[in-house]
Amino acid sequence: MGAGVLHLVDTLPSGGGVCAHYETGRRPNDAWVEADVRARCHRHQTEWGRALIDWHARMISEAAAVNASAWLLPGSRLHVWQPQIRPLLFALGLCDFFSDHPRDTVWAVGCPPEVGEYVEDLLRGRVAVRRSQAAARHWRERVRAVVGPLRDTVSVLRRLPVRARLPVRADRCDVLVYSLALSERSVSEVGDHFFGRALDDASLKVQWLYQVMGSRDRLRVQHAIDQTGRAVAWAHDSVGWAGALPLLWQARALRRSLRRYRERVPPLAMKWGASRAFARRFVDEELIGGGILNELTVLRATTQLVAAYQPKAVCFPYEEKGVEHAIVQAARAAGCRAIGFAHAAYGAGYLYLAESDTNAPRPDALVSAGEGFDGWLHHTFGRDVRSTFVGSPRWNAPSENHTAHEPGQPLRVLVLISFAYELTMMAEWMAAQPDMFAGMHVVVRPNPKDWQREQASAFAGLRGTTSITVDTQSSLQTQLDACDVAVFCATSAVAEAIWRGRIAIYAQWNDLWVTNPIDGKAGAEAVPHCDTAAVLRSELLRVAGMTAAEYTAVVAAQQPVAAQVYGPFDIARFRHATMGPE
Repeated sequence: MGAGVLHLVDTLPSGGGVCAHYETGRRPNDAWVEADVRARCHRHQTEWGRALIDWHARMISEAAAVNASAWLLPGSRLHVWQPQIRPLLFALGLCDFFSDHPRDTVWAVGCPPEVGEYVEDLLRGRVAVRRSQAAARHWRERVRAVVGPLRDTVSVLRRLPVRARLPVRADRCDVLVYSLALSERSVSEVGDHFFGRALDDASLKVQWLYQVMGSRDRLRVQHAIDQTGRAVAWAHDSVGWAGALPLLWQARALRRSLRRYRERVPPLAMKWGASRAFARRFVDEELIGGGILNELTVLRATTQLVAAYQPKAVCFPYEEKGVEHAIVQAARAAGCRAIGFAHAAYGAGYLYLAESDTNAPRPDALVSAGEGFDGWLHHTFGRDVRSTFVGSPRWNAPSENHTAHEPGQPLRVLVLISFAYELTMMAEWMAAQPDMFAGMHVVVRPNPKDWQREQASAFAGLRGTTSITVDTQSSLQTQLDACDVAVFCATSAVAEAIWRGRIAIYAQWNDLWVTNPIDGKAGAEAVPHCDTAAVLRSELLRVAGMTAAEYTAVVAAQQPVAAQVYGPFDIARFRHATMGPE
């Protein structure tokens, strides 16, 4: 039996000791001391990220050798928001704590059962894991593993028409563009989440291939897109109910072939040992249990549209998802180019397959939204990748009617939220320092498309707070024009704030992994970095006391950072990069 002890519990017992809360933002009372799991994860982020990337590269390459369609599965890329990753990171933080305190007892609250499995795997015999959690938690995990693939399949089937609607052969287009129709509001406000309205330029003939996330969104989104006058096809229209049967059979055959691979999947090697439990769970849930019907549907739709419109290139938002591998596969089979549109604000927390050495289906070229994308990739991941800067349709010209904050007037603060845990951390900072926003008017802009349920629960710590408003309706441009300073953690909207002449301030409201969209950007030191509530309060007061000249100077110093995230979109450069010289 190990010298250390880890208790997995639902609530802390009476008394005191060392504890670790799995839930973001939870802190113990004075009788308890934290095992600083999050700080340890942040400290070792580069080291642990490299180990995960190396493991994943080997794992997915071996799986693809068993069945090439493995590249279409969700598990063909690695990122920190996959459900298996957070329990692993938390377990790694606990392992690091026990490395420094081998004889301590830690009470871990609210952890999923796999946290204990990973600690046992990695610290064999050195830590005793005792479980006193409700048995229902274990059953929920098992049910989720069984229901997950079925839920994904049903989600796609609900979006399929009864009969397939095949594209009619038409005049050739220049570029086929794949994108996600996230919401009616997104289309109405910006035209397209990734490409804005810039590709509606008459000099470029574009055929759009759209995908909606839910069947109920289709009519509302389609009505908004119809107002744009775009030539649009819908991915799921290419497969009717009858056409889904061979795709379901293909998905079944893929899972069966990968079950044999599960028994020989390489374990995840860390400095304390190796975890086969994590490796097998990842294969079970992201490969064998991963939904693939959607990717097969997009593969068929892209193949049909390329044949019908014969574009010179297919362009898509580049994030190394399985659906992008399907698009690349369809483009190459037809002999046209595949172009990835790279968002220049990738966070260092993303563990994309792009940063590992594998033989994944790659786009023929990358175009980037910000200048210096190549340098950022090299700085952050040590990767030499060539891209062509074309700018971003999200770019907005700097506001001309904004004046610097007037001393003596309440500072107008806009808080830009990307993930739900940021709201929880923000509420925790406010609890630790109640005067953090005293004398200021604060507007919180939640993520308009994701994490809705989680964000709604996090609002409980903010609503009713003096001078804080949660605004889910106004456009980003309207909110930016009405503020003096933008506080952000993980969203690339910070670039829009700077371009529109607002000072940006980074608040470290991170969970187990640090995500900062300006990390590694030249000139990032001009953006204040706040790791505590007191530092944030101090920076906000500094802005409130600036003269107009001082305010303008800070915005000017931050402009180069924004330019590396978004720059003005150049349709001519985009046309040349995607289609080549005339």
